[in-house]
Amino acid sequence: MTSDIPTHLVTLSALYAIRMLHAAGSTVWALRVSVPGVSEPIGRLIKNLLLTVLVSHVNAMLFMMLDVHQDTAHRYITRHLIDEVSGLPTSTPFRYAHAYYDAQLSLFFIPRDGIKLIPEVVFQAIEMLFAAVIYGSILGNLAAIVRSLDSKAELHKKAKHRNMRKMFLRKFMLDNRFPPDLQRKVLEQEEFQWVHQQGMDTDELFCGLPSGLRKDIHAHLYLPMINRVPMFKTTDNAFKMALAERITTISVKAGFYVCRANETAAETYFIRSGQVQILVPNESKVITTLQPGAFFGEIGLLDPAARRTATAKTTAGRECTELDEESTPTTTISPPTRPSIDKA
Repeated sequence: MTSDIPTHLVTLSALYAIRMLHAAGSTVWALRVSVPGVSEPIGRLIKNLLLTVLVSHVNAMLFMMLDVHQDTAHRYITRHLIDEVSGLPTSTPFRYAHAYYDAQLSLFFIPRDGIKLIPEVVFQAIEMLFAAVIYGSILGNLAAIVRSLDSKAELHKKAKHRNMRKMFLRKFMLDNRFPPDLQRKVLEQEEFQWVHQQGMDTDELFCGLPSGLRKDIHAHLYLPMINRVPMFKTTDNAFKMALAERITTISVKAGFYVCRANETAAETYFIRSGQVQILVPNESKVITTLQPGAFFGEIGLLDPAARRTATAKTTAGRECTELDEESTPTTTISPPTRPSIDKA
């Protein structure tokens, strides 16, 4: 009956409910912020479930407010007003608990049983629309969690393969009596490449793509570097593209010797990131420090029998590209290395 709740109290409650609009900004922030300690898909699922709890509460309150003003004994909430055993009026927590339970069931497509009045039916229909959105969001996040687990399983598989490879590498170096210092360098470089590439070979990423698309990728990555080399500036685009397709990338730690004085000069290097020091043969003096975008070793492209006149050593590990003379169409170039160096 309408006398269940005085009209002035309903009006006052509605006015107080308007204050909830101030929480809209906080709600949007809560939906955007990350949940600490869990992955993003699981965090989104947790926030969706918390949002479902809030929506169920508001839904229950709205339905109760609607139903108490239905002037008929057939309204839905009548069944929860009197205790069937004692015959006494039920408590407010009892009524709220049942209203909240029914509201949450409705948000999961389980409608209230025995609804007869038109206002209740309309309200139930609107509930179903909200239910479709919430239910779809929860299912979407569950699917994202499954995909995330699949990705982690794939990464775990790569990590397991990497550990087996590392054990074999250690055994191989011990069986062949590698010096301890050389073993340390090999293992540190292997660790560096794993951390940087996560088990992926960057030069094989685009192997399965159509040749035309691979050419566009190589042009984007390497043509600007090739054009900075004076001897290549005046060559035709076909030759430059042939060079770009033969460039490879290497990733190295700080302290890595890209090349040493008196070695055969068979590659040219382009620095993509990091720094490389050019040293005199005995390494007693730094001639210059090259920054990203610089190149060195181009003499190897002019004379395959030439020897390095200086030593190149990385000071900040990253990426380089290299182009070697055997892969050059009519000239010799070498690949990129990390610190970021491109080797032709």
